Amino acid sequence: MKNISFAVNPGEILGLIGLNGAGKTTTIKMVSRIIKPDSGTIKVLGCDPFLRSRHYRKRVALVIGQKGQLNPDLSIIDSVKLYASIYSIDKSEALQRARMMAEELKLAEEDLQKQVRSLSLGQRMKGELILSFIHLPTIVFLDEPTLGLDFITQRAIRNYLKNYKRRYGASIILTSHYITDIEEKAWSRI
Repeated sequence: MKNISFAVNPGEILGLIGLNGAGKTTTIKMVSRIIKPDSGTIKVLGCDPFLRSRHYRKRVALVIGQKGQLNPDLSIIDSVKLYASIYSIDKSEALQRARMMAEELKLAEEDLQKQVRSLSLGQRMKGELILSFIHLPTIVFLDEPTLGLDFITQRAIRNYLKNYKRRYGASIILTSHYITDIEEKAWSRI
C-alpha cells in the first residue's frame, strides 16, 4: 500500500472495500495506532495517534470483527462496569447507556447478564459494540463488524451505526467484504 490519503469529516462514513490483502485492515490498524506506518503522517482529531494522548483515547473506538475485547469469563454488564472505570464514566450512567444500546441493537437484557462465552457470535458482536461505544466516541474504526453474522444481525448493526452517526455526529471508517455495509444506498435505506 503506497501513497494513501483520505480525510473524513464529522458525521461521515468512509467504507474501505477490496480484495483480501489489499490493505483495508492494515489501514484501520494504522489510523487506530496498532501498526506504525513505515513512512508518512497520520493525524486523527489533529493528533498523532501514536502519542496515545488522553484526548485521542477518549474520543476514538476500535472494533475488529472476530477479535473481541470482551472477556469470555465475564458478562457484558461486568465488562461495561470495568470500562466505565477505565473511561471515568459514572457506573450508573454507563449501565444506562449499555441498556439503551442493547435495546437499539435488539440484545435482550438477559443476554447482558450471561457469561460472554455462552453467547452467539451475533450477541457477542453486539456486546463488542456496546463496550466500544460506552464512552461515546466521535471517531469509530470498524474492521469487518458484520463478518459471519446473519442478515438480521447485520441489519441491526448497520442501523445502530447509522443512528449513532446521526445522534453524535461521529465519523466512521469501516472495512467490509459485504457490499451492503459499504454502499451509500444502504445507509439511507435502513
